[in-house]
Amino acid sequence: MLMKQKTVRFYDESKADMDAYEKLECFREYGFSNARELIIAAINAYSRKEDTSSDMNIDIERLADYIVNKMKNNGITPSIYGEDVPGSESSNADIFDKALSFMESL
Repeated sequence: MLMKQKTVRFYDESKADMDAYEKLECFREYGFSNARELIIAAINAYSRKEDTSSDMNIDIERLADYIVNKMKNNGITPSIYGEDVPGSESSNADIFDKALSFMESL
C-alpha cells in the first residue's frame, strides 16, 4: 500500500494553531481512532461544505428569476416594490407572508 505524507506545524504563538492542535489531540472525543482520521474527515467535510456553498454564489438576476418562478409555481403573485399587482386578489401582507413561507421552505 502506497502512502503520502504531509507535515503540519502548529505554532505556540498562534491561538488558532493551538486551538486546532488541542482539538486534534482529543480525536477520541470526536469519535476517531487517531488524529489522521480526524484530519481526513475534517478536510473532506470542509470540502463538501465549500462545494455546496458555492452553489449560493449565483448571479443576483438568476436568483431573482429563480425566486419569482418558485413563487409563481406556488401560486404566489409577485409584486413590484410592495405595490399590488393589478388583478391580484392578494394583499401586500399576504404576499409577504407567502414569500417568507417560501423562503423558509428552501
